[in-house]
Amino acid sequence: MARPPKDELNPREMAFIANYTGDNSPVRGKAYQSALRAGYSTSMAQAARKRIMPKIYKTIREEMDKQIPLRRIITRLSEGLDAMGTRFFLSRSGEMIETPARPLIAERRQYAELICRLRGDLINRVEMDTNVTHTLAERLQRALESRNTNDSDRNTIDVTPQDVVVDPLSSK
Repeated sequence: MARPPKDELNPREMAFIANYTGDNSPVRGKAYQSALRAGYSTSMAQAARKRIMPKIYKTIREEMDKQIPLRRIITRLSEGLDAMGTRFFLSRSGEMIETPARPLIAERRQYAELICRLRGDLINRVEMDTNVTHTLAERLQRALESRNTNDSDRNTIDVTPQDVVVDPLSSK
């Protein structure tokens, strides 16, 4: 069977796109389930975001742009920055009480964060182990020992900053 040209998508890839982007698809936006429904193996479906989607990303993007125009996304994000809320209470007498509209700070913060992420202005936070003293002590000890073996005739040992590099991510 002849392989389709590189720019053309095969039937499985088209089925994946239909499942992943379809309005009525029960697995819309879910790469793993979309791949399974399209006929990919379990192992291929597990790696769908890395192995299937890069090849067909342009087509997926075009389909999503048809369904959700960029102008609509920008409008909704802008509205989110101005989110307001009203609270309703029921009094003891059964009367409905409405509070004045107030800014929804948490929602506004979430929209601002999302906009910054989309623009590339926000870097994901990385949790680091701040207890690096043990690792630092081990590295200092190794640096000192390596200096001792190289300079056994010296009584003093000079340790430069280049001898010890602290990388909090490698301390685990």
